Amino acid sequence: MFSDITRDEYNDALEQTAEELLWEANIEPGAVDAFELANRLGVAVLRDDHLPRRGQFVRLAAGGSSGSQATVLLGRERRSERQHWALAHELGEGIASRVFERLGVPLADVRPGSREQVANGLASRLLLPLRPFRKVGVACDWDLFELKGAFPTASHELIARRLLDLRNPIVVTVVDQESVSWRRANVPGVPNQMIASEADHWQQCHLRGEPSYGEATADEIGTAIIRCWPVHEPHWAREIVTMTLDAA
Repeated sequence: MFSDITRDEYNDALEQTAEELLWEANIEPGAVDAFELANRLGVAVLRDDHLPRRGQFVRLAAGGSSGSQATVLLGRERRSERQHWALAHELGEGIASRVFERLGVPLADVRPGSREQVANGLASRLLLPLRPFRKVGVACDWDLFELKGAFPTASHELIARRLLDLRNPIVVTVVDQESVSWRRANVPGVPNQMIASEADHWQQCHLRGEPSYGEATADEIGTAIIRCWPVHEPHWAREIVTMTLDAA
């Protein structure tokens, strides 16, 4: 995000800030309900079906006093996970300044896009706190479906993306309607397109509607474990592919 700040420094600042907020709200380690978090922080949540965006953090005049009430307005959204994400994002927006302070970045130098990026990073860490997320992940060998069961307020895709914040070298690919819609790695030198082994497991998963696992070796990536999970709905087929690389 900033040329003189390393990826690890940036991630650490996000993790520490999210953990700090959860501690302030006295949230027990584990799955986080964004609405309970907001309530414990004294942030009101109001619905606004005409809101042009998913959410907005505002301060409304408090009745009978000269103060104001921290409030998040939430737009129309049917999916529970998206409601939690929108609220967590706005809570992150409200404390983004703490991240910049930790990084030693003057608020006057912060661009709107950077603040939005930080809010996104905080939202994922609020819904998927590092310590419980890592504990469950290790226990279930990072099975996406088991992680989803343990953290129901986060979507499958958010859980998969969160894997990129860990130390293990990994590639995450999201395939929608047989087309790659998103692909990222937390290490350099990974091909922009799925390698043959990834594509094979994705195709098996897509056609059978069942998870597909296996090992692979390729010149581009060395040795890796490839996994693919189907997140299928009546009118939409999504598959999430992870490729965990050999750290050696």
